[in-house]
Amino acid sequence: MLTPAELALEPEATAVISGRPEELQTTVAGGALPAGAVVGGYLLDDVRLAGGFGVVHRAWPVGGGAAVALKVLRRELSLLPAMLRRFQQEAEVLARLRHPSIVEVRGVGALDDGRPYIAMEWVDGRTLAAELRARGALSPAEAVALLEEVCGALVAAHAIGVVHRDVKAQNVMIRPAAGGGGARGVKLVDFGIAKLLHPAPGARGERSSSLILGTPLTMAPEQILGGAVDARTDIYAVGLLAYQLVTAELPFQGADAVETEEMHLRAPPPRPSERAPVSAAFDAVVRRCLAKEPADRYASVSELLAALRGAVDAPDGHEVKVTR
Repeated sequence: MLTPAELALEPEATAVISGRPEELQTTVAGGALPAGAVVGGYLLDDVRLAGGFGVVHRAWPVGGGAAVALKVLRRELSLLPAMLRRFQQEAEVLARLRHPSIVEVRGVGALDDGRPYIAMEWVDGRTLAAELRARGALSPAEAVALLEEVCGALVAAHAIGVVHRDVKAQNVMIRPAAGGGGARGVKLVDFGIAKLLHPAPGARGERSSSLILGTPLTMAPEQILGGAVDARTDIYAVGLLAYQLVTAELPFQGADAVETEEMHLRAPPPRPSERAPVSAAFDAVVRRCLAKEPADRYASVSELLAALRGAVDAPDGHEVKVTR
């Protein structure tokens, strides 16, 4: 694990809590706690990360053990009931998820001033977006191997009624390989805007609103239109990610957010094979993921994953037949 000094010097060093990978900060963000403070049995060091909704501190169990990421809601946002609900939902979602490719919740609580916090597993590494910038596109086999882990996390989430809604390269963390080689673990992060299709008993479900949650470059048509979302919304995002992994760019990139959204709504998806050496089968899988209508996509992530595996094994010029 890097030391705080090394982390401060590493331009692409990131860490994650519950969610969002953030650039490491050395300045004190609004509501940040001082190094040396003890919160819920964790001793804070001088590494902190400033996000849009919270401040994340690296902390260590007082009795010894692995580092955690302790996320505290920003002071000004803690006064807004909607932000408190969102933060509490994030904690609830992650507490229900158990998968090697999803960050683990270690505890929740509140500071003396009433602000809530979540303690989670600290993840060293960098985002998949940074990885692609550094090394370029992946081979189809490499892409599918990575998507195996992302899809595994989604299968676990969907099994308990959680839709991520913001699957993208920035929300996938790549952990360093042990000893500089071997397998590199993947963590799907940022469940801050996840939707609970079946809230736990007594939990407050998400209220309907005109707020569109997601990122324009990677939003499914139904998200843009403010419609209902389900597992097939995440499948659309996996299709975008599959295209990006083998081409190092996204399929829909307009001059601005409005144009990009129009492309998601109306433009036919480009074939990955126009920019990368992939099979017609891989093209077919991406095309089905990116269908404008959810009913025309794969019915489940497991079905999508089976098609991806077949696409890697299929000879050029052959499509994978998947029964509906």
